[in-house]
Amino acid sequence: DPKRATQQVQTALNILNAWTEKWSMSISSTKTESTFFTRRYSLKNFIPELQCKGKPVPHNPNPSLLGIVLDPKLLWTNHIQHILIQCTKRLNLLKAVANKTWGADTLMLRQFFVSFIRSKLMYGAEIWGSAAKTHINKLNVIQNSALRTCLGC
Repeated sequence: DPKRATQQVQTALNILNAWTEKWSMSISSTKTESTFFTRRYSLKNFIPELQCKGKPVPHNPNPSLLGIVLDPKLLWTNHIQHILIQCTKRLNLLKAVANKTWGADTLMLRQFFVSFIRSKLMYGAEIWGSAAKTHINKLNVIQNSALRTCLGC
């Protein structure tokens, strides 16, 4: 029941506010957001009405937490798209330094790939690894293109 969940979260927020005041700490209201995760279509537009220190907590259906973009159904579509955009830019940098006649050698290109592209591709994979195969295949296309570039293919 979403209403009951909202009440429980509001109770937890009130307890958290009391604790932070006791220890002379504060919650940054500009960084605080709420979101609601569900796969039920009937609840896709539900917005929990929460308050933190008397101010309404803004609702964000796609918050970002430590670089992982979340979505209400946890399908990871937005996160995969975000990774694709960033890795495509990095792939273009790799291609710029990979000229066969004057470019970097294979070992340097591989190190570039591991450091700048694969690290971005694999960050948080334990969390979003359950994404649909079509999303994972999009990331494999970027990885394969980068590896072909490293090998001079």
